[in-house]
Amino acid sequence: MNHKALFALLTVCLLGCLSSCAGAEEDMDLTFAPDEPVLTRDVPEDAELDEMALAKMQSADVITTLGQKDWAALAAEVVLSGDWRSDLVHMAQSQVGYQASPDGTTRYAQDMGLDGEGEWSAVFVSWAAEMIGLSDSDFPRCATRDSLFDAMDSLQAVKPITRHSYPTYGDLALLNVDGQQRAGIVEMVDEGYASIIHGDDHGKVTRVTYRVGGAEFSEYVDLNVLMERAGLDVGKAAAVPVIPKGGVAAWTNTNAVYLRQEPTTASLHLDMVKQEGTAVLVTEAERQGDGYVWYGVVYRGLAGYIRSDLLTLDRAALPASPDLSAPGEAMLAGQVTLLDNGDGTLSVFIGQERLGAVDARGYLSFGPVGCPQRVIAWVDFAAGEVYPLEQLPANDPVG
Repeated sequence: MNHKALFALLTVCLLGCLSSCAGAEEDMDLTFAPDEPVLTRDVPEDAELDEMALAKMQSADVITTLGQKDWAALAAEVVLSGDWRSDLVHMAQSQVGYQASPDGTTRYAQDMGLDGEGEWSAVFVSWAAEMIGLSDSDFPRCATRDSLFDAMDSLQAVKPITRHSYPTYGDLALLNVDGQQRAGIVEMVDEGYASIIHGDDHGKVTRVTYRVGGAEFSEYVDLNVLMERAGLDVGKAAAVPVIPKGGVAAWTNTNAVYLRQEPTTASLHLDMVKQEGTAVLVTEAERQGDGYVWYGVVYRGLAGYIRSDLLTLDRAALPASPDLSAPGEAMLAGQVTLLDNGDGTLSVFIGQERLGAVDARGYLSFGPVGCPQRVIAWVDFAAGEVYPLEQLPANDPVG
């Protein structure tokens, strides 16, 4: 076979191969430059090449073209919402498939002015925080997994995985994989397993699944600790709202919200509310042992629980909050109001009528002076909440 015929045959085979690869574009997660032709080499007619050498040259060019991505452009396309969790995950997702250069350097280290040698999963996490606009004081920048652990542990953000201390979307995973320490970003937690995006997996940014609480994934960085330090509301500081009989409407404020079987992120989920802005019915609200307010929710006929920071309540439909300041003419008739007397007691008002005083010792019932058995309301001083009689809890001390 002469060289011209050989070259023509290989070109036909190569184009067929390229067509098959293009058909698998979605599965391979590849990005093509617009109208970019497949690279070929100019081969002189009299070149002394055998079939294998020519095939290798052509295949190498095709692979290079198919593997090209503008990683900086992909990062720039991430739409930032201001939600630390969502933004970290989306930034990490934009880089899945990135591979370090043969000498081990990465664009992440270069962007942050680091040498880029050695293990770089913590560098990738720090880079993601940098890209979504978090300051060094809000999110410490670290070049190694050990330094990341130390920095986060000094902020009391490192948590062992337990039933009441459980990683969720956007937290940082601290991994021990085959004796190698790695750090990553939790993309999803489902049925006891976590999808985690981390760097330096054989030189790549990859998405890997680990069992939550297993030997490989037993500790994590609770992003809420960092967010609370920055003054953001993560659901712990929120007051427990009074939910009226029949419930109140609420809407998800982020994507991929799980409806849990129990009020804990360690619980199995019953369903997923996929889209931000989806309406649900909130039937109850309660602060749990993890410190967060959880809502009892009905969605698609299923009753479960969603953490309060993932929902936006229809506040206009809630009962008026108790006024803990001095009563005034603007007070609503029948509203319970407490006034601090400054001596460890509280004056109790119904509307503008003073009924007496009670001391603040946890759950207390109260009524008109001389008639303590006439319970008209109850107060949870620990939470700073006052509730009308019909909303006494099942385990209230006067029930």
